[in-house]
Amino acid sequence: MELVENYSKRRLTYEADKLPALSGVAREMQTMMQDEYLAGLWRKDIVEGLCWSSSPETPASPSRYRAPSWSWASLDTEIEYYFGGDVDGSYLVDFKDAAVALADTNPFGEVRDGWLLLSGHLKAVRLVEGDPKCEGSPPLLEVSDGSIEKLCDVTYAELVVDISSLDGEKVQAHCLPILHTMLCHGVICLLLAPEGTVALPQSSKLLPSPEPNHTVEYQRIGLARFRGVHDKDKFLSWLSASPKQSISIR
Repeated sequence: MELVENYSKRRLTYEADKLPALSGVAREMQTMMQDEYLAGLWRKDIVEGLCWSSSPETPASPSRYRAPSWSWASLDTEIEYYFGGDVDGSYLVDFKDAAVALADTNPFGEVRDGWLLLSGHLKAVRLVEGDPKCEGSPPLLEVSDGSIEKLCDVTYAELVVDISSLDGEKVQAHCLPILHTMLCHGVICLLLAPEGTVALPQSSKLLPSPEPNHTVEYQRIGLARFRGVHDKDKFLSWLSASPKQSISIR
């Protein structure tokens, strides 16, 4: 993951080469790890692999589709991993499956489509403007039944939105907690929106949906980190109030 962080700071002549340029290193790692490479992530630790954050200073969506929204390779920005290797084993989602459609025979090269299937507790949220007195203040998170902080004894909720032009008032945003970390008693969440409702390049849908009976698939639009979740049982109780469901992310 440190490799991804360092690599994302490079400026490529052709941004479409983001995955192909790393394919040699990925091939060597695959030989050592004996794992499946999925658009820049690895199957065996894919939940941790999802915990990347785009740079708030340089969020940038490419002009054409390059990778699934859950992959760091989908954006032209510097990448940071949030959890710092301090995972305590408390996954808040179940990884069910993932698949990618490759552009050619190179399993580490360009991608044309991909989906990720998780099972977890999806919470409808609203992204609101940050402190109007502080220019550049990040957006804040609200839920329909009250504030995150009051409901779950969360000290602080930090958001990084991947899309600079996102209108939080209009987007049907959802929060999917995926991981509990030891650092600052934290919880990491994916921010999702129904596919096609945000200004991100769409895949060619070469792959059929993993859940054909579901009418909604999602795209990642950012990452949230809750700090100070001291009462883990209370947080889990709030979480479980939403039925566990299968969530397909493109």
